[in-house]
This record gives sequence, structure tokens and C-alpha cells, in this order.
Amino acid sequence: MKNNYFVAICFVVMTFISIMLIAGISCFSNDSDYKIFSVEKGIAYFSFEYPPDWKIGINETEQGYTDIMIFAPSFKSKRNDVNVNSTVWSIFITYPDERWPDVKTAINDFLSSWQDTYDAMIIEQSEININGVAAEQYIISYKSSVDYPRQEPEPIIHREVFFNYNGLIWNISEISNEDYVNIYIHQKHLEHMLDTWQFID
Repeated sequence: MKNNYFVAICFVVMTFISIMLIAGISCFSNDSDYKIFSVEKGIAYFSFEYPPDWKIGINETEQGYTDIMIFAPSFKSKRNDVNVNSTVWSIFITYPDERWPDVKTAINDFLSSWQDTYDAMIIEQSEININGVAAEQYIISYKSSVDYPRQEPEPIIHREVFFNYNGLIWNISEISNEDYVNIYIHQKHLEHMLDTWQFID
């Protein structure tokens, strides 16, 4: 489900952006260094703040799950003849099902998938709090796959957060290309996003 996110982002950015302005989705300035993004349709209502020069794409909010991606500015790859996003955030929310009956199973599925595909290494595991809800966080590192038009793997830092809220499984991820980001600044952006996260009941 999530393995192809980073490989495909260069080809899907404009598709996502073109469908973001739909009922129940809003983005507006809060007169600070960030914008407010709000979802009030589908299976989960929530809001958070994000950098104003990042782009939001809505894949799905109504058909039993929510799938949203937020793209940092793109750059010409130092390694391959493609444009790459320095960082991509992904928000995936779903009802428990046979594949992910609970958060623990979702975490194990994520870890085994990325370790099997990219030989990923866990560099941090911790518990965090999102708007009063306990969450599990994993940070892994790996090299992206070599797939045309890429000839050389890209170095990736990947952060995943999982938690259960209101009977749903929530997954927030950050995939960053180490060649193009100031990791500290982008970590600060994600921390701000998580600190400003609000559940809209």
C-alpha cells in the first residue's frame, strides 16, 4: 500500500493537486509561518498546520478511508535525471480490516514490508502524544529502489507514526530525501504539524 509512495511522487503531484479543492477540505492562512489544513468530510475530521509553500493532494476521503499527501518543493536529483520532492508527508486513516485489524499489526506490516523491500534499518523507536492520544513512532533509513529513470538509489529517512482513535487506525508518515533537505528544519515542520493537530469531533 505504501511501498510505492516515494518512487511515484514525481509522477502524481499534479494529479493530486488538481483534485484538492473539494467540499469539506479547506486550506487557509493563520497569519503565521504556516497554513491551516482542515478535513471535515469522510471517515475522519481533523486539522493541522503545514508550511505555506508545500502542496496538498487529496487521494480519497470518503470510500472507507482517508488518504492525503503533502509535498515539499521539488528539486533536480543530484543522482538521477528526475525531479524529486525533498519531503513528502502522508496521512492514511482506515477502519480495521483483515490486513490491519489493529495498530500493532499495521506497525509490523509496515516494518516487515520496508525491511524486506529496501533492507531498511530502524534508527529510532519512541512513544509520542498527538492531541492527547498516545502514538508509536518509528524512524528508519534506507536507499530507494533503482527504477527507470533512476539509475542510482536515493538516500531516504522515513518516519512513521501509528495510533488508534475513534475506532480508526491512523498512520502519519514523513519520507525525506537526505540529499535535498535540512533534516532539522523538516523535522521542525513535522513537529509543528503534530503539535497543532486537532481532532474535530
